[in-house]
Amino acid sequence: MKGLPENPQLYEINCRVWLAGLSRRAGRRITLGQVPQREWELLRSMGMDLVWLMGVWLPSPQGIEIARNHPDLRQAYRQALPDFTPEDVIGSPYAVADYRLNPSLGTESDLIRVREALHRAGLGLVLDFVPNHTARDHPWVGNHPERYVHAESSSGFRPAESFPVQCSDGKTRWVAHGRDPYFPAWTDTAQIFPLGSETRSAVSEELLRIGGMCDGLRCDMAMLVQNRVFEQTWKAWMESRGCTMPEGEYWPAVLGPLKAEHPDFLLMAEVYWGLEPDLLRLGFDYVYDKAGYDRLRALDTMGYKHGLLDEGDQLGRKVRFLENHDEDRLGGLSGEGAAELGGHSRHLPGVEALPPRSAGRLEDTAARAARTRAGRTYRSGCGLLLRETARRDEGSGLQAGQGPRPGRGACLRRGRQLPVCRRIRVRKG
Repeated sequence: MKGLPENPQLYEINCRVWLAGLSRRAGRRITLGQVPQREWELLRSMGMDLVWLMGVWLPSPQGIEIARNHPDLRQAYRQALPDFTPEDVIGSPYAVADYRLNPSLGTESDLIRVREALHRAGLGLVLDFVPNHTARDHPWVGNHPERYVHAESSSGFRPAESFPVQCSDGKTRWVAHGRDPYFPAWTDTAQIFPLGSETRSAVSEELLRIGGMCDGLRCDMAMLVQNRVFEQTWKAWMESRGCTMPEGEYWPAVLGPLKAEHPDFLLMAEVYWGLEPDLLRLGFDYVYDKAGYDRLRALDTMGYKHGLLDEGDQLGRKVRFLENHDEDRLGGLSGEGAAELGGHSRHLPGVEALPPRSAGRLEDTAARAARTRAGRTYRSGCGLLLRETARRDEGSGLQAGQGPRPGRGACLRRGRQLPVCRRIRVRKG
């Protein structure tokens, strides 16, 4: 994105939660395109450069049903929200049924209007893209099973690893759930086959379309579609199908047209397992600094300093954060831990965690920022709760990946453990 400063700051908003709160306070439905301009101008006055609207895409009806009916998840919902009802479960924002705006947030024209409003305030718009999987009911699943890890019968997968699909050609196939190499599957998702040339061509077209709606993308679990990671995860299936490894990697193939059309488009990768250099080499502008977060979480300040020294030319290309929708708030450390963190957090350039307190006016968020650095430790799932409160109480929360791991956090629409807004410094130089 043109005009970004050397050290841009990004603000994450749990979009469904935030809009629901604005609508309740206004006494009417507010869509994305109707958000008062003062909300965006306030963010700009706080020093923000980019706004990441998390959870704007069409959620999965199948995923919602799975999340509503699983007994383990229902127990977890009650821990987070004792009076929850099935209608409170609104599905994971990372089981995407289609890259169209969620109708509860507005229409496609609302997405255009919110981007224009952000630009008027001097802000850029960042949205999510999930490369490794789609929702089970994404249109591709039935119409293009070749774009997924699939088999002609259930015997091609272990139990609970796949689901049957009646495809548009009249045949029934079994499509695998999305997963990574180390944990059970996300049962509300379908695993993309990223090695196929047809898949890569379709994804490239989709990215080009999405790229016309925003100024940047945060790519979820971006390392899972690397050739070697995918092979590690799905080696047995690849051998059974006689799949061979392509010469090139996934990301350069799918990002080429996007970068050609939008050369200043910002690309941010969620990446773990020491694979950050790979993603930078494959075309991303910034990568998560999860290792730094973990060191700070453990109060390993010396390890954190040494980690910075070891980053070399990656130093200016890390996304530094003290919290996000997957991670507990480091500002929640109390007592001596909080004091030590406060004394050393200056080594994390530009990071200040603002409290995602309810879906209230951002003025309230800013006013309380300084008073919450040594507050409680809050837990969050991916867009966990839509009926917000001020989060005065601690609770277990529903963690992304808990139970059968539906979509990295099956979401409730109201309750106590709520990540609404997050401030993240994207460090460059």
